[in-house]
Amino acid sequence: MSTILIVDDEEIIRRELCEYLSLRGYVVREANGRDEAIAVMKTEPIHAALIDYRMPGANGIDVLAYIKKEFPAVKVIFVTGEADNSVVEHALTNGAAAFFIKPVDGSAIADTLTTLLS
Repeated sequence: MSTILIVDDEEIIRRELCEYLSLRGYVVREANGRDEAIAVMKTEPIHAALIDYRMPGANGIDVLAYIKKEFPAVKVIFVTGEADNSVVEHALTNGAAAFFIKPVDGSAIADTLTTLLS
């Protein structure tokens, strides 16, 4: 069973993704931002992380860099409202496996996770 970490400062987004992915058999953990994400990743194995770009205190690129340095096997998917092409390009060239623009289709994320984690 794969564990997914959702890192987003919008509680409603975290809850919706958490519920959707839990119903598909994933164990889901939540983090409000970078510091919470790091704390979770240090305490249990995470297989994939869904990361928002804009968060208080750090952006998703910072979280991506940390994950790729400390937990290189973790698959990272950006799920954000930031549609700037430079953000998309930067995320993908620095280790993100996929990029989704909010609002997202939960089934597309689930399909991507299935592909990445199989």
